[in-house]
Amino acid sequence: MRGRGRDDPDDRAPARDRLVAVLRTLGLERRGTRGLVAWELGPWVLAAVVVGAVLGVAVPALVLATVDLTPFTGGDARPPLTVDPALLGVVVGGFVLVVAGAVAASTALSRRTNLAAQLRIGEER
Repeated sequence: MRGRGRDDPDDRAPARDRLVAVLRTLGLERRGTRGLVAWELGPWVLAAVVVGAVLGVAVPALVLATVDLTPFTGGDARPPLTVDPALLGVVVGGFVLVVAGAVAASTALSRRTNLAAQLRIGEER
């Protein structure tokens, strides 16, 4: 048994590597790997955006409704709940950039997979 380090190819997404190896053998072009990875991450990204948006509005609304913030604001009335579209756009844009980077990195790692090693059946890795 060989030593397994952090950079060992068998440690990164072995199921995806096997799937990509089989699909590439069946004719998937190298650029199709990016679409596969994006399709795999898409539901998680959508769920994160929805849950983040709901919590991003619900938590401040809950705090404003339950905690008296007038000593901190210096006013007599409770502060209103406001949503800054520019800040929201920056946060969503940053999230999209992080996801795009993750898809690109995952695709690059999947492309480096040794097809023959991934397609061997019945051999201990």
